[in-house]
This record gives sequence, structure tokens and C-alpha cells, in this order.
Amino acid sequence: MRIFYSQGSDPLIAASRSEMRAVSSALSDFLISEKDELYIAADANESAEPYQVLLKGLRLVKDRVPICISIEAEGELKVEGEVSELMLWVKAFHFPESAADGDHHHPESRADIRVQPGSLSTIVEVYEPE
Repeated sequence: MRIFYSQGSDPLIAASRSEMRAVSSALSDFLISEKDELYIAADANESAEPYQVLLKGLRLVKDRVPICISIEAEGELKVEGEVSELMLWVKAFHFPESAADGDHHHPESRADIRVQPGSLSTIVEVYEPE
């Protein structure tokens, strides 16, 4: 999984279908656990082109607020919110086996997800390296 980011643009979470399944499973397991926070490291060793940077990882935090997405000073993408909202957000990582390179979701555009004003939006995309 790689997380691309440029100031003024939406962060792009890109992974292969198999990586998406693994991330989706980890996120879903976290949401039904007693844990309050989950960190998943991202691959930040390749070129970020055409973006400015590759973020170090994805941090999910259970909180009693609508979804709020931010870039942390540590170079992480942070997603916090109520468990019910996070469960809807995590559905963006579910792709069919037939998903093609470039297939993507915009999780915050779902009508049933409450998002805090000023929150970033994300793109979750299948990326199959050559």
C-alpha cells in the first residue's frame, strides 16, 4: 500500500487487489476489537510522482465524532470517527476480484457518512504494478 499526497489535493491510497484485501481485513478486525487505534505502515520508499510525498502510514482512531481525515506531522494519514462511521468508510477498501488497475472509491462521498467540516477527502484505488 502506498499513500500519495500533495498539498491541496486528496490523499490517494493505492494498493494491489491482494493488498486491499489484507488492509480491508485488518481495518475490519480493528473496528470490532477493543482497541482504540490502529496503525498500518505504508510503502514510502518509491517515487511519489506525480504527487509531492508518500505518507508513512494510515492511522485509524475510534472517537465519538463524524469522520475527520487529516495529515499528521509525522507524515501519516489519520482517519478518526465513530465506529459506525468508520465501518462505512472502510467499505471503500472492498474491491471485487475483477477490479482493474485504476478502479477507485471516494469513501467520503457516500451519502450515509457524516464528515466533519474541513476534513480531507480520500481516494482508495486499485493499483496493479507491472
